[in-house]
Amino acid sequence: MPLDSIRLPSPKNYTELTRKGRRFKCGEMDLRVMVPAPDGKPRMAVRLKSKNGSAPFRNRVRRQLRELLRATRDSMTPAWILWSFPSARMKRSTKELREDAKSCLTLSGILTS
Repeated sequence: MPLDSIRLPSPKNYTELTRKGRRFKCGEMDLRVMVPAPDGKPRMAVRLKSKNGSAPFRNRVRRQLRELLRATRDSMTPAWILWSFPSARMKRSTKELREDAKSCLTLSGILTS
């Protein structure tokens, strides 16, 4: 699945998702969800800051979350997702963050299995 097929279509969609999306707090992450997806496709964005860790760590977090979306896409309700993290160094490993993200998707009701 190409990266462009996962990304939100435009920057204004970030603002719309932040304002209108339902919010779920899961561990160190904040999840905003807009269901149903306005374009009918599951899409996501990740908001990380340099205070969260080094650039390689932040990129690893993005890759883990993208891969989670790819792996669970068939059992998901089409939704737009925005992952946000507080402005502090993250204490959990990327593996733990991926597990938290999956449980957060289940909590939000968009992941059915």
